Order: sequence, then C-alpha cells, then structure tokens
Amino acid sequence: SLSTLPASMVDIKVPYDNHSYTRKALRTLILDGCAFTEIPSVLVQENTGFLSMKDNQITRVRKEDIEKMTNLQTLILDRNPLQSFPQINHRKLGMLSLIDCGLEKSDVDVSGLPSLPSTHLFFTQEEADLILNTNWDIPYNDF
Repeated sequence: SLSTLPASMVDIKVPYDNHSYTRKALRTLILDGCAFTEIPSVLVQENTGFLSMKDNQITRVRKEDIEKMTNLQTLILDRNPLQSFPQINHRKLGMLSLIDCGLEKSDVDVSGLPSLPSTHLFFTQEEADLILNTNWDIPYNDF
C-alpha cells in the first residue's frame, strides 16, 4: 500500500574512505504492487536509469517527468490504468513496457524516442516474453 516516498531519498549519503561521505543516486527503482497514482516527484531526477512501477494506480504520466529523467533507459508501467501516454522526447529510453494498460501501439507516439527499438515497446506479455527471454542472458524477473 506504499503511496509516497520521503523527500530525503534524494540526499542519501554513504560513508567511504573511513570518514568522508558521498551522495549516492538511486539508479534502479522497483516499486511494483504499490498504491502510487503518479511517478513520485522524488524519483524525477537525471540519475534514474531503471524504473518499474507495475501494478500501481497510475492514470497519467507527465511528459516533463520522463524528460527530466535524462538517463532513464527502462520504464515499466505494466497493469496501470493509463488513460494515455505523452509524446516525449528522450534520447536514452530503450525499453518501454505498457502491458495491460489499456493502450495500443497507435496510442503511443515514439517519434521522439530514437533509442527505442520497435521490438522493445511492449503492450502484451507475449511480446515481452518473446524478446526478453530470447535476447537477454539474464531473466526479465531478475531486475
């Protein structure tokens, strides 16, 4: 039932060299099966590279949020009740999964996604299984 994240997540610091601290960025986030209605603003940062938010209650995705995540390579929003998906401009997004979101290929404009191959835009589990189970050395569920 997680539906919010603390703003302090942005300021995570870890010790190194015995006494110094460094700010670490969250790069991979898996928030599947929660109660989010949108992508949390604390995650909208350039270092986010992998974001999975399957099985939440997200009804819309803001163009600005995705475009601010300049290093985002994988976005998984399976089984969210999306009403639409914005036309975004993003240079690095290479996998977009919208399985069982009520959208079809004709509903998603990918013209601003030069790194997204047509084979890595998923609307059904069968499409994802066909590509991910044959072209990857590690199983999809290991992310």
